[in-house]
Order: sequence, then C-alpha cells, then structure tokens
Amino acid sequence: MIAEIESMLQEGKVEDALDLMDSLPPKMKNEPSMRFMYATTLMEYGDLEQSGEIFMELQRQYPHFTEVNLPLAMWYLMHAWAAHATRAAQKVVNARDLDPMGRESAQVIINEARIKL
Repeated sequence: MIAEIESMLQEGKVEDALDLMDSLPPKMKNEPSMRFMYATTLMEYGDLEQSGEIFMELQRQYPHFTEVNLPLAMWYLMHAWAAHATRAAQKVVNARDLDPMGRESAQVIINEARIKL
C-alpha cells in the first residue's frame, strides 16, 4: 500500500494519493510515519493549514521523530513565525542521523528566519 502511494506521488497524482491515504484503516492512518506522509502530501497539494496542524501535533506527540522538524520549520517560516522556525530548524541541524542536504536546508531556514527576527 505504501509503495502504491509513493508511486502515485512520484507520478504527481497527489489527489489520488490523498484519497488512498484517506481510505486506509484507522490503525494504519494513525501511525506517525503515515501521518507524516499525509501531512507532506497535503503541503504539496497546497493545504498548508491542515498540514501544519499535523506537523505540530506530530512534534508534540513524538518529540524524537526528527523528520517532522524540517517541513515544520518551513511551515513556521511561511507563517512568519521566525522564532519557531529557527527552533525547529536548529533541531534538524543538531540531528546526528540527517543527511547533509537536510542540514543545508535547515541552515537556509535559520538564516531567513534571523533576517525576519
């Protein structure tokens, strides 16, 4: 099922992927990794409010789920919450298991947020 969703997203079928995710059994839908995928898909679709709510909820419920910090930092920056964006992006920079591209993106967010502070 996840492979099918990822395939749809790679093909640009965002609405179809969202529909499929909506039809998943509740237990599967509520897993952190699936909620994260759903939120990033919503962000790609343009539903920034709902995606941001899910990112914030994930960060609150699972503070060690570091993958959520980069998109959450971007979301905060889009909403002109520079201090929150900086804090979330700093968690990305400090993460040991993140790729260099993610760290670089986080540093860009930190630099942009500092300009807005």
